Amino acid sequence: MAPTPFIDVHSHHQGPSNDQTLTVVSFSVPNPKPQTPYLKPQTPYPNPYTLGVHPWDIDPLGFSPDELRSLALHPDCIGIGETGLDKLRGPDLNIQEVVFREHIKIAEEVHKPLIIHCVRSWDIIIGLKKELKPTVPWIIHGYRGNSSRSGQLIAAGFYLSFGAALLGGDPGLRKSWIECPADRLFLETDVSTEPVSTLYEHGARLRNIPVSELKTYIVSNFKRVFRFHANT
Repeated sequence: MAPTPFIDVHSHHQGPSNDQTLTVVSFSVPNPKPQTPYLKPQTPYPNPYTLGVHPWDIDPLGFSPDELRSLALHPDCIGIGETGLDKLRGPDLNIQEVVFREHIKIAEEVHKPLIIHCVRSWDIIIGLKKELKPTVPWIIHGYRGNSSRSGQLIAAGFYLSFGAALLGGDPGLRKSWIECPADRLFLETDVSTEPVSTLYEHGARLRNIPVSELKTYIVSNFKRVFRFHANT
């Protein structure tokens, strides 16, 4: 029996995918002026990946929902995003919301979970989830909020993915991690070069559980949310 792997649910680096670690790479769909690194999936690609247009990258004239829809049908694409809303960077928020809604629609059509980038837009994101009542899971990536916010998101049905910020000293974020239900959490490296195993070791210490137990939680969540079984 293969060992329970570390799962890095969101990375902008092509990390390992083997019996020890499974890395889900986040790709940006081609667009005229990308602000985030664009990596083009190979065929076949060695990692499972997600596809979307980052809110920083949105060009209203260059965004093609049909292209994203077509690329998202590939079996190696296991999620849609990252996508979302950012009040501090990117085009006008109304434009971001139009593109975000297209991602939501495509995620529903292809039955794959949505990976969300959210900066100071929590009420809008939660409101959209209540309005649209999606059937696929929504995951907040790189979560950094306090326990009050995380409780609100959990109650609304979101999953939370914690990144390298967890290694810092923010007591509110630590409390969010400790209190997050085991069936709603993920870990990710995002743009960090910190090994995902380091996040697991630190996260397990904070929750006062063995690393093996944390790995079991996240593998279970990954299989349920992404309907993905290879090497897990």
